[in-house]
Amino acid sequence: MKIVIDGVIGCDVTANNIRSELEGKSEDIELEISSPGGSVFEGFTISNVLKQYKRDNKIKIVTNITGMAASMSSYIALVGDKIVVSESSSFIIHNAWSFSVGDFREMRKEADLLEKLSNIIAKEYERSTEQSIDLIKSAMDEETFLFGQEIIDFGFA
Repeated sequence: MKIVIDGVIGCDVTANNIRSELEGKSEDIELEISSPGGSVFEGFTISNVLKQYKRDNKIKIVTNITGMAASMSSYIALVGDKIVVSESSSFIIHNAWSFSVGDFREMRKEADLLEKLSNIIAKEYERSTEQSIDLIKSAMDEETFLFGQEIIDFGFA
């Protein structure tokens, strides 16, 4: 079965969309990704829905990055047991972002939340790549763009 994540996570692609595609099925998945990312929380949910489906049905997921796996879609890509990239595939990692409004207290709360979310993402990148957490966090701090063989060399594919 092919599931396509093409567009913004939380707008064009939602966990409810993915659940609907999986309903009543129990087969291996080719997860095709070309996405600029999007909502962290919706991305966590999509990732968890796919992981649960994989566990419950004892199936395999192959992730195929056909274009860009940026931001939250790079996190989702890691549910794959195998990740396939081409020379023109791109993988972009960075710290969690948000838009917020408020006084200095609200900004501090938002900064704390973003740090927690970034740490969750970094741990998943570390687990998937076997790179050190320090290297992962440094790459996220710099907003790192990886292409083709660089994705493989870093350990994401």
